[in-house]
Amino acid sequence: MNNYLSDLKQKTHEKYQELIQKEKVNQNAILASISLVQNEQNVILCSLGTGSKAVGLNHMNEQNHCLHSCHAEVIAKRGFQLWLYEVLSKPNDIDKYFEKKETKYSLKKEYKVCFYVTQPPCGQAQLFPESKIYGMSAARPFSEFFQEAENIPNCDTQRLRSTPANSKTPIQQKNPSFCCTDKIMIWNIVGIQGALLNQYINPIYIDNLIIEFREHFSLKEVFDIGKRSGKSMEDVLKINNKFISKAFKIKKPKIIYTRKNLFVYSPYHPNNDELNKRINKDINQQSLQSFSYLYVDSLGIEKINSLNGLKWGLAKKDISKLQFLPKIAKYQLFQKFKHLYEHFEGKQLQCNYRQVKNKNIKYLCLKLNIKQCFQEWSLNKTQYEQFQ
Repeated sequence: MNNYLSDLKQKTHEKYQELIQKEKVNQNAILASISLVQNEQNVILCSLGTGSKAVGLNHMNEQNHCLHSCHAEVIAKRGFQLWLYEVLSKPNDIDKYFEKKETKYSLKKEYKVCFYVTQPPCGQAQLFPESKIYGMSAARPFSEFFQEAENIPNCDTQRLRSTPANSKTPIQQKNPSFCCTDKIMIWNIVGIQGALLNQYINPIYIDNLIIEFREHFSLKEVFDIGKRSGKSMEDVLKINNKFISKAFKIKKPKIIYTRKNLFVYSPYHPNNDELNKRINKDINQQSLQSFSYLYVDSLGIEKINSLNGLKWGLAKKDISKLQFLPKIAKYQLFQKFKHLYEHFEGKQLQCNYRQVKNKNIKYLCLKLNIKQCFQEWSLNKTQYEQFQ
């Protein structure tokens, strides 16, 4: 791993510096990236995301299809899906990265998927009451989601959690999406390609989860559904003693903690505090946190308003126009899928987004099994998925 870890980190941070070179922003923004490492050497930075906000429930409706979570990990993962659509639309790129196995494509074994993030993901990975650094950044347990109660951190690993929200946010506006720790735990079972792309490619799993972390705690168990829920592999992957699909597995990525201050803009660089004091003298703190960046290899950069989940800088008259949605909004990714479907099937897709997801029975059965491992689960979002 040491052969390419420094290169992977450097490419991620240098790309971020390129994104912000014309702006005064907080150098400590949370970064996440997904890279493919070929033959333990060549690093291909596929996608990068920044951000730590999620839109309020008041912005989530059937009309604007906004990006519900603007956390760096979610943006990087959605960006990777967009990268996959680009690859699958070009025959030469398909042959470079994939091989055909029966009816679906599989990522070639020469590539490892590396997910890098500059701090432990929100949720269970940050629940350490002993730690002065991470102890108070807990996400809200779903069992308390509709209760007017204080969000007191605890280390009950069997509780799923929502995206963190400011304690002053009214309960009616809190975002019901999963926190990033629980999302990664689920991705370790269903893959990071998503339900739609799973119709054409086998699950793509994270091989190495690289986290900048200076505490002495191990985060291994918080991403392990068996440790979290107490359920066996059979409980998750089988129905009536039969595997839902042999393509799915419970992947336990290698977790690598990085502590070296290789970059002056690293969250843990010794000059970090003084640097941010200088920045914050000139910039309102709210403005530092109100946008996110998306970078996708070959598609460039996009800036997203993380307060409403739409493109940055939209005029009010343009907010409802679908063409102004972020590239990684579900609506936009579905348009990519429809083009892919027409390319592979030779006919136009007549279903809406939700109907297409419902056709992937094996994927849905797996998600149902995961849901049954926990007593708590996210709110039903099907009302946001009826678009074409």
